[in-house]
Amino acid sequence: MKLNLPVLGQREIGRPKFRRSNPIIEGRLYQYRQPLHDMYMVTVAAVLTQQTLFTVPIGQAFTPSGGAAFVKNIWHTNLVQSGLLPAPEKMFVKGISLSIDPLTLAADAGRFLNDTFVTFNISQRPFLQTHIWKLPSGGGAWAGGAAVFVGNGVPTRDNQFAFVGELGETIEQQQQFSVVLDPVLVRKADATLVYTTAAAAGGGIGINCHVHLDGLLNREIL
Repeated sequence: MKLNLPVLGQREIGRPKFRRSNPIIEGRLYQYRQPLHDMYMVTVAAVLTQQTLFTVPIGQAFTPSGGAAFVKNIWHTNLVQSGLLPAPEKMFVKGISLSIDPLTLAADAGRFLNDTFVTFNISQRPFLQTHIWKLPSGGGAWAGGAAVFVGNGVPTRDNQFAFVGELGETIEQQQQFSVVLDPVLVRKADATLVYTTAAAAGGGIGINCHVHLDGLLNREIL
C-alpha cells in the first residue's frame, strides 16, 4: 500500500516544530486554486441596469438596482480592495462563469441571459467581450420534472468559459480589473425593449447572480 507520506528534507529531521509552523518566506508566493467572486443584483419590479462588478469590496455598502443598501459579506464577494488585488497577490484567471439563483423566475432569467453583454477588463483593457449566455455556471443546482429554471449550463466543473494558454489571463498585484454586465446595450436602438423584473406577487425574486473568476491565486507565505 502506498501511503503518500511527505518527504522530509535534511534540515527537517528532528525538527517537528518546523513542519508545524507557517513561516514568512521573503520573495516567495503560495499558489492555490481560489476563485474571485462578486454579485450582480436587481430587485423585484426593477429595471435591469448596467453594473460593474469587483468595485465594492467586502465590508462596504452596496445598493442593488431598485433596492436598499446593505453591507457585503463573504457570500456576496471575496474582494478586499476596490477593483484590485492587495500586494503582493496576483491571479492567473483560467476561466469565468456566471451562476444565477435557481429560484429566479424563468422569464426574468431568460431575458437577463438574452439581453446582457459582458466585458472583462484588466487595466481598463477588455480581455473578453461577449454575450452572457456564453458563460455557463460550471456548477450549481440542477433538477428535472416541474422545475422551470434551475441554472444556466450543466453543472460540471469544466462547463465554464475558459481562457487560452497554460495560465489564462493574468491580474498582477495592484492592477485594476472589473467585469461589466450590461443589459442596456440591447435596448439602446429600441427603447421599447426596457425590461422590468417581475413583481413578488407574480413569483419574481429579481436577478441575483454571481460571477466567478476561476484560476490560481498567488499570495504571500505567512
